[in-house]
Amino acid sequence: MRAVTIEPVKNLPLSAIAGVFFGTFGSFWLLLEPLSSLCLLPAIPEKYGWTLYGMLALISLAAVFIFVPIYRNLASARKTYFTFTVNSASDGAEHLVRSPSGMMVGDFLDLFVSYLDRGPAGARVAALRRTHDPTLQLVTPSGLVDISNSLTLSDAGISSGVRCQIAAHPREPIVLFSTIRARDGAEP
Repeated sequence: MRAVTIEPVKNLPLSAIAGVFFGTFGSFWLLLEPLSSLCLLPAIPEKYGWTLYGMLALISLAAVFIFVPIYRNLASARKTYFTFTVNSASDGAEHLVRSPSGMMVGDFLDLFVSYLDRGPAGARVAALRRTHDPTLQLVTPSGLVDISNSLTLSDAGISSGVRCQIAAHPREPIVLFSTIRARDGAEP
């Protein structure tokens, strides 16, 4: 069974993407322009000037597409991960999960239930999600222990090789009321 990685993915800020693009473009420009001025590069007709600018832009865009996965891999390399098993009654399966130890239990539940939502039992999970709240339970020899959503996975006692399960508890009913004010001369 292959472990599925459940972790929040932070998007790279636009300023970092722009920095890589303009840094690459500027570096090539600062390299090529002096070489051209010193006649170390062959003479290029003016009609190809915009084509060369476009090529510099494409090279810079390629640098961005190379940089983003490297950044994400470096960001995840700094985290400590552990692998544990999660049983889900909604799809009747056992899932091998890999998650960072510092992840909040509430965030883990949201992402894991979203993962289940895309699986074969997605319709049942979506229907259950509308009326129930998921709870992560730790399987211990003495029974099941509910884990608070405000703890991190490591603070909750989850480590490599531990068994957990997802339980669904009915939501507290929300009582909404409104008052309707009768208009003058109309019956309530």
